[in-house]
Amino acid sequence: MIFFNSKVAEFFLYANNFRGIMLFGFAFFKNRKEQIPQKWIMHEKTHIQQYWESIIIWLGLMMLTTVVLAAGFSITVPIGLFIGIVLCGYYVHYYTEWLIRFVIQLRKGYGFKKAWMRGYERVIFEQEAIDAENYRMTNFSKIFNAYNYWKRKSLFVQDENK
Repeated sequence: MIFFNSKVAEFFLYANNFRGIMLFGFAFFKNRKEQIPQKWIMHEKTHIQQYWESIIIWLGLMMLTTVVLAAGFSITVPIGLFIGIVLCGYYVHYYTEWLIRFVIQLRKGYGFKKAWMRGYERVIFEQEAIDAENYRMTNFSKIFNAYNYWKRKSLFVQDENK
C-alpha cells in the first residue's frame, strides 16, 4: 500500500532530499501522487516486495531457531520477541549490509558523506530498486530476486566504475 502527501514521510524525511520511504511494508511519499515520478513509485514498490520476502526468510529462521532451542535446551522464544525479529529482519539485514559497505568505503579513503552514499548504493536491496526505477529489471516478479545481486557484486569486493 502506498500513501501520498503523507505526514509520516514528512516526519522521517524532513531533513534530506528523499521524497519517499518504505516502512514495514508500506510506502509513504511527501507529495501528491501526480507530483511523484513513476520511477520513484517503482523504487518503493520494489522495497515493499523485498520487505515481504524478508518476512518469509526471517519467519523460517525464527521457526527453525525455536524448534532447535525447544528440542535441545527446553527454551522457548517469547512470542513478542519472535514477532519483533520477524518484522524487523529486513531492517537488520539492510542496515548491517549498509554498515559493512560504508566502513569499506571509508577505509578506501572516501570522505564520510561520499562513503555514506556509496554504501547506500551498494546494498543489494537498493541495487534491485534502482534497477526497477530505471526499467532495467527483467526479474521483478521473481521472488527473492534481490539476493541475486550478491552474485553480481560481492559484499567485500566493490566495483570501482560506479
